[in-house]
Amino acid sequence: MVVGLNYTEFNNNRQHLLESSTTTTTTTTIDLHYHKDRVSTPSGGSSSDRELLDSFSNRSSVGLLDPLHLDDHPYYYQQQSPHQSSNILKSPSSAGQPHQDDKNNNIIILQSPNSNMPTSATSSLPGSNCNNSFKLSEQHDNNNTIEEEDEGSILKSTQFVYGTVIYTGSDTKIMKNMQKGKVKFSFVNAMLNYAVGILFTIQIACCLLFAGLGGYYEFTQAKTKATYTGQPTPIGISDTGFVISSFLTYFILLSLMIPVSLFVSLEFVKMIQAWFITMDNKMAIYEQDPHDSDKKIFLNSLSISSDLNADLSQVDIIFSDKTGTLTENSMVFKKCCISYDYIHDDFTCKGQLGSILDKLRDYHTKKKHTAHELTQNELDSIISERKLSFTNEMEFFQAFNTLLLLSLCHNVSVREKIVKNRKKSKKENQTEQLKTIFEGESIDEVALVLGAQNNGFLVKCYSEKKTILEIFGKEYHFERLAEIPFTADRKRMSTIFLFPNEFLNDYPIYRKMANFAIPNMETNNGIYVCFTKGADSFLFPFIKSTENEKDRKQLEQHILNFAIDGLRTLLLAFKFIEPIEFNTWLTKYNSSKSIMSSRRRKQAIEECEFELESNLNIVGATGIEDCLQPNVPETIKFLLDAGLQLWLLTGDKRETAINIAQMSNFLSKESKIYSLNGEDGTIHDEVSCSKYISHYIQEIVNLTIDSSKIDIALILDGHSFTFCMENEKTSNLFIELVKKCQTVICCRATPKQKSQLVDLAKKKLGKNGLAIGDGANDVPMIQKAKIGVGIMGKEGSQAKLASDYAIPKFYMLKRLLVTHGRYSYKRSAQFIQYSFYKNIVISFVQIFYAFYTMSSGQTIADSYVLTFYNLVFTLLNPFVFGLFEKDVNEDLLEDPEIGPKLYAQLRTDYIFNWFTFIKWILGGIIHATIIFYFAIYGNNSSSLLTDGRDDGLWSLSTLICSSVFIVVNLKCYFEMENITIIHHLCMILSFITYYGFQFAYAGIEFISTSANFTYYVWYVVVQSPKFWIVHLLCVVTPLAFDFIFYGIKYWIFPDYYQQLKMSEKYQKNTTSYSSPSNSGNSIDDSETVISRIPSEKSMLMEI
Repeated sequence: MVVGLNYTEFNNNRQHLLESSTTTTTTTTIDLHYHKDRVSTPSGGSSSDRELLDSFSNRSSVGLLDPLHLDDHPYYYQQQSPHQSSNILKSPSSAGQPHQDDKNNNIIILQSPNSNMPTSATSSLPGSNCNNSFKLSEQHDNNNTIEEEDEGSILKSTQFVYGTVIYTGSDTKIMKNMQKGKVKFSFVNAMLNYAVGILFTIQIACCLLFAGLGGYYEFTQAKTKATYTGQPTPIGISDTGFVISSFLTYFILLSLMIPVSLFVSLEFVKMIQAWFITMDNKMAIYEQDPHDSDKKIFLNSLSISSDLNADLSQVDIIFSDKTGTLTENSMVFKKCCISYDYIHDDFTCKGQLGSILDKLRDYHTKKKHTAHELTQNELDSIISERKLSFTNEMEFFQAFNTLLLLSLCHNVSVREKIVKNRKKSKKENQTEQLKTIFEGESIDEVALVLGAQNNGFLVKCYSEKKTILEIFGKEYHFERLAEIPFTADRKRMSTIFLFPNEFLNDYPIYRKMANFAIPNMETNNGIYVCFTKGADSFLFPFIKSTENEKDRKQLEQHILNFAIDGLRTLLLAFKFIEPIEFNTWLTKYNSSKSIMSSRRRKQAIEECEFELESNLNIVGATGIEDCLQPNVPETIKFLLDAGLQLWLLTGDKRETAINIAQMSNFLSKESKIYSLNGEDGTIHDEVSCSKYISHYIQEIVNLTIDSSKIDIALILDGHSFTFCMENEKTSNLFIELVKKCQTVICCRATPKQKSQLVDLAKKKLGKNGLAIGDGANDVPMIQKAKIGVGIMGKEGSQAKLASDYAIPKFYMLKRLLVTHGRYSYKRSAQFIQYSFYKNIVISFVQIFYAFYTMSSGQTIADSYVLTFYNLVFTLLNPFVFGLFEKDVNEDLLEDPEIGPKLYAQLRTDYIFNWFTFIKWILGGIIHATIIFYFAIYGNNSSSLLTDGRDDGLWSLSTLICSSVFIVVNLKCYFEMENITIIHHLCMILSFITYYGFQFAYAGIEFISTSANFTYYVWYVVVQSPKFWIVHLLCVVTPLAFDFIFYGIKYWIFPDYYQQLKMSEKYQKNTTSYSSPSNSGNSIDDSETVISRIPSEKSMLMEI
């Protein structure tokens, strides 16, 4: 039964569980569902992340999958329906109506839900009586593979699609792979927690002390010295209750010692600091829309994890990816080798190679077309002009085969888009034209396809079953028989094609070469060709051993030269296959993919892959250019000068990595380079690895004796790193070596190895690491690092989503660290320490008064004053610290000479550590002591009032609270580095709220049902000159101590930035400083965020 429905409905049909010794398999009878344009669940229904695409409207049964909603990836994936269902339904006309088809009782055979992202398979369903059995397979297969679609994806290039839901809810792959995210904890929060713990201990200790003293005074001293209270009595239960009551009383009175609201306020401050990063014009650019080349999109930096803002100032080591991070990830087919001969990029880039082949093809195919007929003189002229020698048939075949391989061996989809041409004037009518768009999972593949197109090989249509290729104006249909996909472990891909007779008739040289390779090969029905491309180090072992060793060495040298030029290299190979051999292999390959055991299936598939890809013939090699991003060398030099260690972790060749490292200033001319090479066999086991590392360590030690500063660089590859971590002894030696290096470059590194290196630096070296990358392969190291930064590039949004911060370009990392990192660190530190300080002052005044009153539990301040102390009276100034503090001008922070020293000094300055914490706490205690005892002894000999009346407790309370308020607020002026109008306004507003409240409160006699003890007190004390004299002493004396202390610190023991602020250079630069433009695409500094176009503002508001 096949049913077409307007919405996906989950099957309620029978399910039964098959149990076996190896696995549990769930079988479900298939109902096919109809959906137009998109597969999704009805509103309110269960969500599913896997649908089987059973049938498409088009003939090829292929649809384009746009994964935009999943990953913001700029390219599309192919989706193929299985052959069992592709022809079942080809029209949506009967949607919603049941279709009876006794011949199609389709069953999907799959494992029970698991966390393996590739869907496993079974080979059969025991006892099933069905005609069509769909087997879910890990690898692509044209015969029985069922393609799966992820939730949220959009299907293109098809009018309708039928699909079947197989995993839903908690059984989906996404839910099975969900892991608890690791919380990254800021060192500021860690320090804050320790500080709170210490103050809480002090608070409890004071409460116990005063509870004990209160009990002692109550039961002994009070009744022996104050006879009117009665005779001493034995301590009883009621007396124990008094001690507990006294403890709770002081616990409440001293609760201000720990600012409970500090945690919430700090999160608010961090949120605003993150907003500053997001709205920074110097960290935003306009960039071409990857989905529409005619549009530009606005990209601004993002602070995803605001908790780590301060940690940006404490980075010791940076781990950087190469492609897309240091480079633009804008691939251009630059150079190529044809067979063993090097062809310069002037031919490949501009299309002359294809033009020459087009003219020479008649010369070799012996066809007489007047338009292409060449005389010997014309031929000699071409050869002489281009310095090519394609007159040899084999050379022509290799050149032609190179471009044919590039245009066939890929997974690049083709779609056409209507583009509106811009009008040159208002009078002209807007015209439209059809534009061919190439989209693929790999940007490298798109570059190769475009390179082939420039030379006359145009991909017209791509599907899982065939590729339509236009060669020099004529179309040919190449049947795609099988594919072994590219993986991170294999680093190569292979595709098998059936070349049609039409093509072979036009180019008979292929038949000739096939018969030469395989004598008596049947070619009447076409020939079978395997095209393979991949990394040279992984593909060379599969090259036929009969290849000329001298020629092979020559090709290796060409590839090496490409890498030295900074190009990304690929080796190209092919071979002819007999039809019988291929059919046998394909049957074996499909059977291997259906094995249920993961280990056995993987082993069987690898054996099949090795069998097909053995004894390949060299076609040539390619070099793809990926230019550096703007200002990368300057940024790297800045970070190195700041004392940071830089590690370059890439999957590219050693030579390519070294070239990019030299171009980007990872390596300088003075760098002393040490190498651990596992690819050439130098490092072949842990013994040889230990030997080389020990030798390097000793040599570095000898060098450092003679010179104090040497730039040491280490270059290793993934193979040698494996040996470095083989055992504990080798691992310890490797750690000792990297400690002495300023730069480390690891090439041919897998994502797992990148993560291991980051973890090694964090745990063994004790470094605060920052990892920056742009692709999914960088996600492990980004998540492992203390701080993860994602580049919003062309590799999708996985790196951005996994990171703590996201920036459009690498050069913005400098500003993120040295400007936002510094400001966030100093602002958060001052905010926290000042919050502790102001609470310590009021709390210790209460502690001193407890001694003065024999631990009676009497408060020195009115309850409403204490309530509003943090909530209103001292609220604004901490936020001024946390949001607007700026010790050094930001232009100087990014200055190439001054900036590195400022950032390096930041990690050693006393800003937020135990020394500064104790300094602030002691400062609060000293201020509380001066204020309390000046107020007490100023009032001791006589009353504060001069009219003969007694002042009483609340007159003293008024004096002390007012003095505390003024001192803690004016202290801000000693701590603020950059006082602006905002600081003055907040200070004035704080004074207005405090004294406005005091005078208003003093005029209220009753609050609810309780008497106001401070009623009319303020109106009386302000009339007393003695009150103002004592008040002035209580305020000026503690601030005078601060003035003297800060004067000595600033003029005699200044920090580096304080010395800089006193220098003439600082005065000159702050008045007239012009920083160089970072990029032509950067937002103009004078342009405010608010003045941006509405679409950008709405985008920022959405973020």
